[in-house]
Amino acid sequence: MKLGSDANTLAVPVSSSEQRLVVRNRVNAPFELVSLDGILLLPALGETEPARFSEEQVLVMRASLALEVSEVRNGGGQEEPDSGKPLDEGRSALARLRGEYSELTGKKPFHGWDAAELQKRVDAALAT
Repeated sequence: MKLGSDANTLAVPVSSSEQRLVVRNRVNAPFELVSLDGILLLPALGETEPARFSEEQVLVMRASLALEVSEVRNGGGQEEPDSGKPLDEGRSALARLRGEYSELTGKKPFHGWDAAELQKRVDAALAT
């Protein structure tokens, strides 16, 4: 791995196999990624459009704590990195559970709770 001409450009050797990915920036500093489609600007705390990356690039990006990498499904939707569920499905289920929790308890749910934790709390609120 080497840095490009700009200190904020990440250049990685290119191989024959490729993957279409969406890359999210977890830090508050923009930088450029070199993809097989060209140079992509990765905004601070933002994400790229789906782009093609080589296998080596993917390995480097997955190892970085500053980046979150999501695969693009054939239908065009993104998948949650851990669950494999479509991103929209995961978000809508979480939003539904947050609404249920708010209705039952009259309190806002903690933003750090995942769907499993919220479901447990909703079930506990229904039991009382």
